[in-house]
Amino acid sequence: MFNHDEFDAFACDWWALGVAIFAMLEGYLPFEGRSGTKETIRNIQNFNIRRNRKASEEASSFIRLLLNFKPAQRMRNVRSLRNHEWMSGFDWSSIAC
Repeated sequence: MFNHDEFDAFACDWWALGVAIFAMLEGYLPFEGRSGTKETIRNIQNFNIRRNRKASEEASSFIRLLLNFKPAQRMRNVRSLRNHEWMSGFDWSSIAC
């Protein structure tokens, strides 16, 4: 969105999921700039994620796939989410649809 590409709400939802998971695991936002909004935008565009210190390597990998600035390179479907190593122990059959 920052570079005026066509808006993709579906890709934005996956990105927002990455932000939410990061914040829950780390306790702070992934791209937050210490000097304000301009730095935050720069961090998003440059994929400059504040280093994960509490999350496992598997969780960090999962988050990076969701937070990629380029929607075409971002995790974009439930199959990818379910097959990621961080989700390997999750009981998907326990979810009622």
